[in-house]
Amino acid sequence: ARYEESAFRIVLKQVRLLTRAPVLESIQEARRLCNGAGVALSLVEPLSKARLSGAAWWLSAHRPVIALSARHKTDDHLWFSLFHEAAHILLHSKKSVFVAGADGGGNDIEAEANAWASNVLVPRADWRGFVQLGTYTRGAVLRFAEEQGIAPGIVVGSLQHEGLLPWSHLNRLKVRLRWTAR
Repeated sequence: ARYEESAFRIVLKQVRLLTRAPVLESIQEARRLCNGAGVALSLVEPLSKARLSGAAWWLSAHRPVIALSARHKTDDHLWFSLFHEAAHILLHSKKSVFVAGADGGGNDIEAEANAWASNVLVPRADWRGFVQLGTYTRGAVLRFAEEQGIAPGIVVGSLQHEGLLPWSHLNRLKVRLRWTAR
């Protein structure tokens, strides 16, 4: 299919809701939906010693590509990477190749993609309200994830990334991923 920005934006709303489903089925459905909007979505096995989570580029003026490596092996990173790379497709130059993961991104374009992905996964006003409560128990995280319609691992990962929850806490709410030979 030819790329349609408006269709891709709608697809991303659908994909956000897929984060609650089992990852294998939901990523396959995400691939199908993205393809329907003209975006090729590919999962690639992480290269050893390559610190890459994802990449986005344009094969042509009408065919963007998103590749995800799942190098962190958890659902929260996989979904965040997908939305981060989608931000590059929607917001940034068609002439650039965007690679995420090497240093977490220190430039404005990477920061913009991070902010966009975060806001799509959890709207900032909702996030601020949750954070202001200051209760990051398993139950609170599960309730907030349910209210948002997203996987609990995404909430845990966001809390950890923002330094509100130690990296060792609530990791059982994340889904562990592993590559298997087919």
